[in-house]
Amino acid sequence: MSMLRNVMLAGVAVLGISGASPAFADRATLVIVAGDHDHDSVPRHNRIFKRVHAALVESLNVKNFDVYDETAACMEITEPGRIRRKDTELIAVARSCASPAIPGMRPRPPIDGLVIWTIYARAEKVPYTPDIFAAQVRIEGRILDVRTGQHLGGFEVGGFPMPPLPKGCETKRECLLEIVGNETRLLAEQLGMALGDKLDAFHKTSTGPVGPGASAGPDGCLGRSQNFVLTFTGFSPAEMTQAEESMVRFSCYHTHRPLGLHAGRVQYYYETQTDEARLFRNLRILMDYLGVKGSVTKTATGEYLISKTPTR
Repeated sequence: MSMLRNVMLAGVAVLGISGASPAFADRATLVIVAGDHDHDSVPRHNRIFKRVHAALVESLNVKNFDVYDETAACMEITEPGRIRRKDTELIAVARSCASPAIPGMRPRPPIDGLVIWTIYARAEKVPYTPDIFAAQVRIEGRILDVRTGQHLGGFEVGGFPMPPLPKGCETKRECLLEIVGNETRLLAEQLGMALGDKLDAFHKTSTGPVGPGASAGPDGCLGRSQNFVLTFTGFSPAEMTQAEESMVRFSCYHTHRPLGLHAGRVQYYYETQTDEARLFRNLRILMDYLGVKGSVTKTATGEYLISKTPTR
């Protein structure tokens, strides 16, 4: 039995060296949302907004990111068509969509990053002229790690006067929408390419990739450490000593520290450069190594619960 456990522990120590999980290889999953809480910004039901959003989605899509539509992914739990939403609501919706679905419901996508963008547009008189107007547009975007809230990058395009508008266009809604829409669509493509480049950089530098959607390096480890909360319940002190000794031998381990110590409940802050799929497998193998029955589950907040089933 002792030899069997040693073999299992050796498997835990090297698990994941072969590379990234095939399901998430080489790309991250994103949801793109409008940050239109500022009443000076263009709201999401505006025609200009829709053209910018479509161009931004397509720019990130062609850069090999899996982009999910917020309405399609989240409509079962919220009303994503609302306008003027605060950042807190946008982040809460994305986290809820990324959490496991209720059994029997449609599976939800594993969302890694949230792209929040805002567009400002106005027509103003060209200096030193009595009746010449030009549109001025600025689009800003940023990327957040859905699970941790870490800022992963930001960029801004525009902010300079565009070519003068045709005479009288500044007072005609259809003219403004079409001409400004044409210009902002091009800016949105630039923004999408820039944000995509920032995400790509996580694959190539020590800052690392975005969530489980990133490629592993030659050693099978991600470039950037990820933080997880691991909560063990029902284990004896001797079993927890064995568990902690095993956790530091997991492949791509970085560091850990205890968050809470209670009777029958131990919680760790665990930092690793492995992806979630391999961490989950490691924890299940750990249960076998300890010789206990139980379960490993992930909560909607991203916490891993490792629970031992009491037996006589």
